[in-house]
Amino acid sequence: MDSHSRGGVRTGGNILLIIADDLGNDKVGCYDEGHDATRPLTPNIDRLAAEGVRFVNAYSNPVCSPTRATMLTGRYSFRYGLGWVIYSQVDSYSLPPAEVSIPEMLDQAGSGYAHSMVGKWHLGGGARDPLLQGFNWAAGSRANLYPNQDYFDWEKVVNGETFRTNVYATTDTTNDAIERANTMREPWFMWLAYNAPHKPFHVPPAHLQSHRDPDKNKKTRFAAMTEAMDSEIGRLLHEMRAEVRENTTIIFLGDNGTPRMIARPVARLVSKNTVYESGVNIPFIVWGKAVPPPARGEVSAALVNTTDVFATVADIAGVNLELVLPSGHKLDSMSLLPALADPDGPGRRRYAFAESFKPNGPPPFRDHHRMIRGKRWKLIEHYPGTKRTRHELYDLSTAPPGLDGDDLCPCPENLDADAQAAYERLVRAMQEIGDS
Repeated sequence: MDSHSRGGVRTGGNILLIIADDLGNDKVGCYDEGHDATRPLTPNIDRLAAEGVRFVNAYSNPVCSPTRATMLTGRYSFRYGLGWVIYSQVDSYSLPPAEVSIPEMLDQAGSGYAHSMVGKWHLGGGARDPLLQGFNWAAGSRANLYPNQDYFDWEKVVNGETFRTNVYATTDTTNDAIERANTMREPWFMWLAYNAPHKPFHVPPAHLQSHRDPDKNKKTRFAAMTEAMDSEIGRLLHEMRAEVRENTTIIFLGDNGTPRMIARPVARLVSKNTVYESGVNIPFIVWGKAVPPPARGEVSAALVNTTDVFATVADIAGVNLELVLPSGHKLDSMSLLPALADPDGPGRRRYAFAESFKPNGPPPFRDHHRMIRGKRWKLIEHYPGTKRTRHELYDLSTAPPGLDGDDLCPCPENLDADAQAAYERLVRAMQEIGDS
């Protein structure tokens, strides 16, 4: 349980990454967006925020497979051609084995970290794929729980062996996480990815959720599923041995925004699957050992990208990435430890970036959508592949929480001097990312 200090932040110890599937800010109580009557109760996630640091400007890709890849590799999607959901029944593409994953990075550095993958994978490959990507141990579902599956009857894969189980998936995932947390040699890294609250929408076991009429519609089922996940996160925290819990940093995040059919009415057309705020601005909370006591309960406006999980894990583990990664390996990840030490500070990023493209595979990409934002301004670029590239520009300082506001384009002819300067700056920054 050795630890070290970087900039006032205690590092070392265990690292637990918790990923919620399709959970946007509007469905998490502590973000207080959207005031929908069907917003779920999330007391355990809210507790993580109250005792940790909550980031309000954190960005993912707009769909799950690409976001998971950015976390695992610390690299933007265009670098390895994974820009859309991997449909395992029809899509043979998977995260390239040549990419350096978090567990591979920890091993190559001789960090001494054990590691496990628990829950949903959804990065392609066969039954052994998480093991081939470096994990010591892996258990859960390979993708979404359909077709021919649901949360009560699904295919579970444990270290490459597949079987059918009737244990409720959210509970089963938590059971595995508790067992691994309490038995793995410390220090450890755990990838804990819930299927919830992703469809198929259903009514969870009654003891895990509080809705009076959870089966009323998709929104109430989604809310009940979220509450069930939150309840199981609470059980995980309670059943981790005290000395293990005290030696652990938790990173909690969503992999993209809320689905269109579940999102609040004003966000339905700009939700999951889009690079608008409701599709890519996600809940992101850090709790536990790496959070200095003065920072606990603070809110940070620093720009964050899901790629930053990679460098943050390395920083906590004491890994010097310059000594580990191959020569010429372009890393897009930045450690969040400076933001934990100073939540009121600007953070390390000048820009946050997100994208989607179809189909998966090598460039040139078609149907490519990208967004980049600084502190105030946001640029969206649409490239349908057969039509002219179209830009949109937003002043986020004038937008309602969780939304983009009004598009100021046509650009640049429709812009005042401040907006035009911002537009030109963001166009250059977007180009620099693509050329790097």
